[in-house]
Amino acid sequence: MFVLLERLSKTELSKSLLQFKPAFFYVAIFTACINLLYLAPSIYMLEVYDRVLTSSNVSTLVFLSLIILFLFLIMSLLEYVRSAMVIKIGERLDNTLNQKIYTAAFHQNLKSKKINAGQAIADLTTIRQFVTGNGLFAFYDAPWFPIYLIVIFLFSFWMGIFASVCVFILFALAWANTQASHLPLKNANALN
Repeated sequence: MFVLLERLSKTELSKSLLQFKPAFFYVAIFTACINLLYLAPSIYMLEVYDRVLTSSNVSTLVFLSLIILFLFLIMSLLEYVRSAMVIKIGERLDNTLNQKIYTAAFHQNLKSKKINAGQAIADLTTIRQFVTGNGLFAFYDAPWFPIYLIVIFLFSFWMGIFASVCVFILFALAWANTQASHLPLKNANALN
């Protein structure tokens, strides 16, 4: 993403986003830790089936449960910090670009009546909402998909096949949804 932004660094948006490169790097590290911790419940259940059910040892169950609760607490803390970081990035991006966009749109509006100054501010709001919302997290979470799929295949070959088929179905449904909604969204944006 940042390689593309560096190539396009002539725009104000890309320059503003590039100044948050270290913060986005830390968001990626937090996302990696969170995604690794997502594997904890599966490992917990494997340990319960392997160690607790066969031996009926309650103390093992208690300690495994304490460990998983501690890992959930760490995961929640990491998600809170990650969310706070992207909210702060969104606020700073908005503060950096808001006045510039408003001034540029106002001057363009004075020169030509065809420019909608409100649309420029709305576009900035859309960018800020993407940076602070689930879209950015999906961008960071997407590379973890193959790792999860490999882990599923390690548990069971047939579960891996089932998961792969389900992923294919989800991609097909997403593509069909995009194709079905493309023209109505285009028309709605034109009317707006």
